[in-house]
Amino acid sequence: MIRSVVVVALGLAFAACSETGPAGPLGDVASGTYRLTIQTNSGAVVEGTLELQIDEDSTIAGTKSLSLAGGSGTGLEPLFEGGAVQGRVFPDRIWLGLNPTYADHNFFLEGSAVADRVTGQFTHVGFIGAVERLGSFEARPR
Repeated sequence: MIRSVVVVALGLAFAACSETGPAGPLGDVASGTYRLTIQTNSGAVVEGTLELQIDEDSTIAGTKSLSLAGGSGTGLEPLFEGGAVQGRVFPDRIWLGLNPTYADHNFFLEGSAVADRVTGQFTHVGFIGAVERLGSFEARPR
């Protein structure tokens, strides 16, 4: 009897899963082109685009094209190299590495969906995992 209840419960849980994207508040975050604006605590403004492909398993792969729109870009140089981005959509947040080929010099976006945009923190992970919060970001579908 208990085994039957468990099997039925698991079946209902799988049936309730969305086929169109990750479940939860970020279920509306979709693959496509996003206009990204990063505002650093030091006054720099970085702008550009993200091309994102969100797979059924909630992983994100894509590319970036970013440039300095204001302030000093000292220390942000790897952002301006074109290249890959990688991340994941979680039920309550999105996480994206902007320099995924470097474990000790990577920039991350971690945020949540708010209406028609994703907003959150812009951070840097350096040598030995030191995390530095550098500012905030906003990404809007194009």
